[in-house]
Amino acid sequence: MSDVKPRKMPVEIRRIEIQEGPYAGWWAEMRVNPSQREINELIVDPDPEVISAALITQWNFVDDKGESLDPHTQIQEIPPGLFRALWRLYLYEVYHPFWLNGES
Repeated sequence: MSDVKPRKMPVEIRRIEIQEGPYAGWWAEMRVNPSQREINELIVDPDPEVISAALITQWNFVDDKGESLDPHTQIQEIPPGLFRALWRLYLYEVYHPFWLNGES
């Protein structure tokens, strides 16, 4: 009998924090090592609900009343500009800028 545990792909989580603009200080903890297939699908169709379910573990986002938003059920409640800022930083974190075809 072997004492070797079966290997599993580790799940890597990093805090993606917006540094500037109206959402400076807002952050989300996101999985940064999903499969290449998942990333490719999300790049082709960056559906906020799919991204939220697949990648976001927690965040500090609030609504216009200061109430906390649940990242798994309320991603549609955030403004498009906040989503774009987060998604851009996420892609930068996952892919070295070389792979982003010069986008930053």
